[in-house]
Amino acid sequence: MLRKRADMTTEEVFAAVDELSFLGDGPIDDASVLRARRIRSHTGYSWWDCLLLAAALQLGCRYFLSEDLQDGQTIQGLTIVDPFAHSPEQILNSR
Repeated sequence: MLRKRADMTTEEVFAAVDELSFLGDGPIDDASVLRARRIRSHTGYSWWDCLLLAAALQLGCRYFLSEDLQDGQTIQGLTIVDPFAHSPEQILNSR
Protein backbone atom coordinates (compact mmCIF):
# COMPACT_ATOMS: atom_id res chain seq x y z
CA MET A 1 0.00 0.00 0.00
CA LEU A 2 2.86 2.38 0.63
CA ARG A 3 3.81 2.36 -3.07
CA LYS A 4 0.32 2.23 -4.53
CA ARG A 5 -1.24 4.88 -2.31
CA ALA A 6 1.09 7.82 -2.81
CA ASP A 7 -1.84 10.06 -1.86
CA MET A 8 -1.68 8.73 1.72
CA THR A 9 0.94 9.40 4.35
CA THR A 10 2.76 6.48 5.93
CA GLU A 11 0.75 6.99 9.11
CA GLU A 12 -2.52 6.90 7.16
CA VAL A 13 -1.50 3.66 5.45
CA PHE A 14 -0.58 2.06 8.78
CA ALA A 15 -3.89 3.21 10.28
CA ALA A 16 -5.79 1.67 7.34
CA VAL A 17 -3.92 -1.62 7.79
CA ASP A 18 -4.56 -1.56 11.55
CA GLU A 19 -8.30 -1.35 10.83
CA LEU A 20 -8.04 -4.81 9.25
CA SER A 21 -6.58 -6.44 12.37
CA PHE A 22 -9.93 -8.00 13.27
CA LEU A 23 -9.41 -10.37 10.32
CA GLY A 24 -6.68 -12.23 12.18
CA ASP A 25 -3.60 -11.69 14.25
CA GLY A 26 -2.16 -15.15 14.76
CA PRO A 27 1.37 -16.16 13.80
CA ILE A 28 2.14 -18.28 10.78
CA ASP A 29 2.08 -21.92 11.86
CA ASP A 30 3.62 -25.04 10.34
CA ALA A 31 0.37 -25.99 8.61
CA SER A 32 0.25 -22.60 6.85
CA VAL A 33 3.86 -22.94 5.71
CA LEU A 34 3.16 -26.42 4.34
CA ARG A 35 0.05 -25.17 2.56
CA ALA A 36 2.02 -22.22 1.12
CA ARG A 37 4.66 -24.65 -0.18
CA ARG A 38 1.99 -26.71 -1.92
CA ILE A 39 0.44 -23.60 -3.45
CA ARG A 40 3.85 -22.45 -4.66
CA SER A 41 4.57 -25.85 -6.23
CA HIS A 42 1.20 -25.80 -7.98
CA THR A 43 1.04 -22.16 -9.10
CA GLY A 44 4.60 -20.83 -9.22
CA TYR A 45 3.46 -17.67 -7.43
CA SER A 46 5.94 -15.80 -5.26
CA TRP A 47 6.55 -17.16 -1.78
CA TRP A 48 4.96 -14.11 -0.15
CA ASP A 49 1.82 -14.41 -2.29
CA CYS A 50 1.59 -18.09 -1.37
CA LEU A 51 1.82 -17.26 2.34
CA LEU A 52 -1.00 -14.75 1.92
CA LEU A 53 -3.12 -17.29 0.04
CA ALA A 54 -2.45 -19.91 2.73
CA ALA A 55 -3.47 -17.46 5.44
CA ALA A 56 -6.68 -16.62 3.57
CA LEU A 57 -7.48 -20.32 3.28
CA GLN A 58 -6.80 -20.83 6.99
CA LEU A 59 -9.23 -18.00 7.79
CA GLY A 60 -11.91 -19.58 5.60
CA CYS A 61 -12.01 -16.82 2.99
CA ARG A 62 -13.86 -17.44 -0.27
CA TYR A 63 -12.26 -14.62 -2.24
CA PHE A 64 -8.74 -13.22 -2.45
CA LEU A 65 -8.50 -9.76 -4.00
CA SER A 66 -5.38 -9.23 -6.09
CA GLU A 67 -4.60 -7.37 -9.27
CA ASP A 68 -1.34 -9.30 -9.63
CA LEU A 69 -2.51 -12.92 -9.52
CA GLN A 70 -4.62 -14.76 -12.11
CA ASP A 71 -8.18 -13.43 -12.01
CA GLY A 72 -10.71 -16.24 -11.61
CA GLN A 73 -8.23 -18.92 -10.55
CA THR A 74 -9.49 -21.11 -7.72
CA ILE A 75 -7.08 -22.62 -5.22
CA GLN A 76 -8.57 -25.09 -2.73
CA GLY A 77 -11.92 -23.26 -2.84
CA LEU A 78 -10.39 -19.76 -2.68
CA THR A 79 -11.13 -17.68 -5.78
CA ILE A 80 -8.69 -14.99 -6.84
CA VAL A 81 -10.50 -11.84 -7.96
CA ASP A 82 -9.02 -8.76 -9.62
CA PRO A 83 -10.88 -6.00 -7.76
CA PHE A 84 -10.31 -3.60 -10.66
CA ALA A 85 -11.96 -5.96 -13.17
CA HIS A 86 -15.17 -6.62 -11.20
CA SER A 87 -17.60 -4.60 -9.13
CA PRO A 88 -18.36 -5.75 -5.57
CA GLU A 89 -21.83 -6.69 -6.76
CA GLN A 90 -20.43 -8.93 -9.52
CA ILE A 91 -18.17 -10.68 -7.03
CA LEU A 92 -20.82 -11.23 -4.37
CA ASN A 93 -23.54 -12.25 -6.86
CA SER A 94 -21.34 -14.92 -8.46
CA ARG A 95 -21.97 -17.34 -5.59
